Amino acid sequence: MAEKEEFHYNDKYHCNINIHRGIAVGVNKERTVYTETSGGDGHIHTGLDGKVRGKINPITTTSHTRIHDKYFLRNQTSGQEEDFAMTDWDIALRDGHDAAAVWIVPRGSNSGPFIAFHNYTLQKTSWRADRLPAIFQLKKPLSLRVLDIIVWISSILLAIALAKQITAGLLLLLLFLIAAGVAAITLNAFLYKLVCGARDAENAAARKALSDRIIQMLSEAKP
Repeated sequence: MAEKEEFHYNDKYHCNINIHRGIAVGVNKERTVYTETSGGDGHIHTGLDGKVRGKINPITTTSHTRIHDKYFLRNQTSGQEEDFAMTDWDIALRDGHDAAAVWIVPRGSNSGPFIAFHNYTLQKTSWRADRLPAIFQLKKPLSLRVLDIIVWISSILLAIALAKQITAGLLLLLLFLIAAGVAAITLNAFLYKLVCGARDAENAAARKALSDRIIQMLSEAKP
């Protein structure tokens, strides 16, 4: 049975931290290669003069590999054994290792993503903060994204208007556009910090509090 603990920060970011520690058995690592092929289309025709004309687009192939780790963790204290399947982690694990898997379940959900794996035998921890639930992920507000576009368009139009006002040449217009771009970037960064600075700081603090608690739970988990 996994150890479970409720977590929240400033009465937000509600979730459950789940940890299962045990001895690894039945460890299996598989790699799946996905290949995508595109191109090869086109057309060829023979003209009245007997010459063959046309074009064939080149064939391009791309591939990527996904790693699947499957294993069981048998807790010696409770006798409970759990099976796990993790994709794209590539964990260091073999039969007999003492290890623990950590996953987060947001409040109101029945399941959640793995975010950490600790191998006590090797004293090695793998973290995947990018897999934290949506409540921990930051997204730029739509209103700010729209405002970014408005600022960029306004800056460019202003630069063009100023260049026309002083009948500037192409070089000076280019300098105005560069200055407008720098001003737009600076203003958008200021607006983002003004609107989202406090939110981002709280989110960073919540993430740190979560990771600190997970580290503490890993140190206290019974094998």
